[in-house]
Amino acid sequence: MSALKKQTLLGTLILIGLLAFPLGSSRGQPGTTVDCTKPKNQLITIGSNGQIADGCDPARVSKKNGHRIVWESANGDTINIVFPPKAGYPPPFRDLSCSGDLCRSGRINPGLNIPPGSVVYFPYTVTVTPKEGKPKTSDPGAEIEP
Repeated sequence: MSALKKQTLLGTLILIGLLAFPLGSSRGQPGTTVDCTKPKNQLITIGSNGQIADGCDPARVSKKNGHRIVWESANGDTINIVFPPKAGYPPPFRDLSCSGDLCRSGRINPGLNIPPGSVVYFPYTVTVTPKEGKPKTSDPGAEIEP
């Protein structure tokens, strides 16, 4: 395959990915703040210290609108996201998965019942494992509305 065809194919795949999962905010950069108070698809940047680097805490998503959350490491460190059990609620995301420096929530759990007009806060734990040094954790949260 020629170099031009490879570039065209790569560009097409990137465009398809952006159309399939449009992000509600521009990519967060360490030291910048994005508005995560409105429900939308969220891209959350995690610093090497385990903290939310772009100020997106809590991130708000809507079940009805099928919003998702993607977490990325600002520095390529390995990250892991865990939502501990919350009394009276099933896990907020059914298909949460992490691989290397990226985690994806998948869609909001269809069994999660959120009364109209309310918002439910779910704390979660972020663990960052740098290439060198000890893992670091933080405990931000996500707000889910109906």
